[in-house]
Amino acid sequence: MKYPLAEPQRWKDLLLWANESFVWNDILVMLAPVLADGIVLTYPILLLVWYVRWVKEKNDIYKYGALYVFSSAVAVAIVAFLVQVFVDKSRPEWYIGNADMLIMDHLPTAPFPSDHASVWFAVAVATLLRAYRKDKSKLKYVGWFLFVWAVVMACSRVGVGIHWPTDVLVWAMLWTLVAWVLSTKYVRSLCEIYVYKPLVRVQKWLFSKVGIDW
Repeated sequence: MKYPLAEPQRWKDLLLWANESFVWNDILVMLAPVLADGIVLTYPILLLVWYVRWVKEKNDIYKYGALYVFSSAVAVAIVAFLVQVFVDKSRPEWYIGNADMLIMDHLPTAPFPSDHASVWFAVAVATLLRAYRKDKSKLKYVGWFLFVWAVVMACSRVGVGIHWPTDVLVWAMLWTLVAWVLSTKYVRSLCEIYVYKPLVRVQKWLFSKVGIDW
């Protein structure tokens, strides 16, 4: 039994305004696949590059940073999935009405919350928290870059008519809360003992089998 959820009228009006602004701009229409969907492919690339770079430093603390960001994304994805199981909310196509205003296809999945926005904001916020806690200047730039891209993606997914505004907006608190909880001293120490260290040991064991001393 799912709980039905409807979009408030003020957010419906915002959706129509965003969709019209997006559709009647040829540049935004051309960039729509990248702005609203394409950059999601950078998730695994970013984390892989980050981990490999820090693995080469032979410092497990760096590896824990990459694993912390990854675990934040996984935790948010799990929570988002559980919400989708119990909440019934339709996508905004029916409200937009005009097929010409729908410029992107999407998978037939539940819209609330937005998987793309949830995971991307989790990655961005976790990166920023890690950067400021360790006072890493370069990582701060990366974190803010990711955060700006998260905002662009969220707005774009509303503009192309894939999500309602609350699908991406309401979950801002969740993205921040999950990343913050995982960054607290107590939870972080538990994760390092029971998650990060075992994963790093497995990584070292696997690499040793192919002659790589990382």
